[in-house]
Amino acid sequence: MTGADLTSNVTIASLSGYTYSISSGGTYSSSLSITPSGGSVSETIYVKFTPTAASDYSGTIDVSSSGASNANVTVSSASGIEAPSAASAGSDVSICSGQEVSLVGSATGFSGSGSSSTSASSVYSGGNASSLYLSGPTTSSNNTTCPIDLTVSIPSGSTITGVDVSYTVSAVNGAWLSENKTYLECTSTGGAKESSVSTGGGSAGGSAVLSRTGINIANSVTGGGNIDFRLHHFRTWGGSGCNISYNYINDQTFTVIVYYTAPNSDLTYAWTSSPTGFTYSGASTSDSPTQTTTYTLTASADNGCAASANITATVAGTAPSAPTASAADAAVNVGGTTTLTASGAGGTYTWYDAASGGNNLGSGSTLAMPVNCSSGSATYYVEEDNGACASGSRGSVSVTIREMVSTDPSNSLICSSGGSVTLSSQITGGSNISWSPTHKFINNIRFFNGC
Repeated sequence: MTGADLTSNVTIASLSGYTYSISSGGTYSSSLSITPSGGSVSETIYVKFTPTAASDYSGTIDVSSSGASNANVTVSSASGIEAPSAASAGSDVSICSGQEVSLVGSATGFSGSGSSSTSASSVYSGGNASSLYLSGPTTSSNNTTCPIDLTVSIPSGSTITGVDVSYTVSAVNGAWLSENKTYLECTSTGGAKESSVSTGGGSAGGSAVLSRTGINIANSVTGGGNIDFRLHHFRTWGGSGCNISYNYINDQTFTVIVYYTAPNSDLTYAWTSSPTGFTYSGASTSDSPTQTTTYTLTASADNGCAASANITATVAGTAPSAPTASAADAAVNVGGTTTLTASGAGGTYTWYDAASGGNNLGSGSTLAMPVNCSSGSATYYVEEDNGACASGSRGSVSVTIREMVSTDPSNSLICSSGGSVTLSSQITGGSNISWSPTHKFINNIRFFNGC
């Protein structure tokens, strides 16, 4: 800035979002007044952009001195400090009283500085999980009808770099560990299946831990958020369909770890609720409201800018307690039928073969259940729905399944004047055998003339 023949101080007027100084490292102020020397000034003016909010800071800096023409400086295309342009709290949900609502927050439009690598994990906890009988399963051709689903949540905008998985397989009732066949699939958009089936253990029963690291089945899933996985479990021996009678995945062992890089947002997140009573500092959490509640997420940058979003959890009703389950026959022969009975609050009852998920076996407060599986035991589970909510857990009842006995007489013809026949049975498992009638077996023998 230069001036000559000046009769008064030169004033640099204030403009919102800017401060001035006569040295780059000096003190900056919202306006300046410079005293001429001999009627002249020659000064370099340093201007610093110092916005206080996300706004348009275009305008004119007025430079004036009494008796002289103004020298104005135009400032344009100044957009203010970087701020989160939008926050996301997720979609509104309808739940039952006391059930959990997931609160997953994120914000966009704020780049922050750099990125960091970390991981997130999830563990399945729905009870021992069934296997499907299938000879020679492959990842390309076969999907189980009783899979284990699991979701891992990562921040929005994250890039997945790999997946680890581990779980425990068990073999019981004569099954072998080597008859466990499993593979993992990422079911989110862009996900894939493992290229090969994993086999568990050797030619014996028991339990074994299976694990793989650095799997790339989710690396093409973009955007972050909820990443969905499905574990397919088959068995190559024992019975038919889905059950836990021979091979199963142990409860609370199926674990998926997702590794990812996420941009450093330099943002802090805070949750509040209406009605009041819930607060949380962090991007993601959960709550179990007993009344309809609106949660507000506020994403704040370290420069003071913020964005917010809401999610409403509508409480549709109260979930009934787990119903009581019973069976008319505690022990049934293979191929027989037992009647299952459910009692509770009087809602609709649905029967399953697993504590969560599983196959729908039928509905009703009573259900005639054919027992077609092999000997051992079977557990049936029942859930109650009151029209608004389903019970948070299921009632269960176990039924002992007895193996059918076959008999073979040593000879089928004897004379009425005397003779004997030896009766034998084929049964496994060391069961006690009772014969009837206890005498007069002659009633069950065919006699022929000529003996």
